[in-house]
Amino acid sequence: MVTGVHCYNKATWFGGIGIPVKSHLTRIDNCYLDYTGIVIEDPVHVHVTNALFIGDANIVLRSVHGKISGLNIVNNMFRSKSRKNFPIVKVKGNFHEIDQVVIDQNNISGMMLKSTIGKSKVYGNGTRWVVDFSHVLVFPNRINHYQHSFLVRSGQIVASAVTEVSNNVVVVETDRAVAGTISVIVHQ
Repeated sequence: MVTGVHCYNKATWFGGIGIPVKSHLTRIDNCYLDYTGIVIEDPVHVHVTNALFIGDANIVLRSVHGKISGLNIVNNMFRSKSRKNFPIVKVKGNFHEIDQVVIDQNNISGMMLKSTIGKSKVYGNGTRWVVDFSHVLVFPNRINHYQHSFLVRSGQIVASAVTEVSNNVVVVETDRAVAGTISVIVHQ
């Protein structure tokens, strides 16, 4: 377990790594990543929580053997004053086996939020609503679960269904044209 560590060394954008993780069953709790981040190789049973990341410091998930299982990145704070909009979690390489990954409930300022859970509302008038989660979801083309609800402004009763889920985009269609709001929640 790594706890209470303040990392301030070579900055992330110069290739610096604050905490490298190459083993399983690792917990990182209540650490301060000061311009330098965490690099986790093939995370299996890794938990990162209650950390403060500043100055574009982030978490990199690096694929060596292509497996992630039992990874939690939750309740962290990310802050940057640069205008580069770095993602809080970045994937390097391809992971072909992804299981039990939760990246959620992190807060950001000046960085790009990444998560394994996406929530969105789309307002419109018609028969087709498209909700794109590619900007927020960590893994490409990997929506495992989805749920939608539909609020019709006119009070009409309409049938709605999810007709497509691909490339982190969800398409919902109705049986007739209406004005309304579609709410979608997805999980990877």
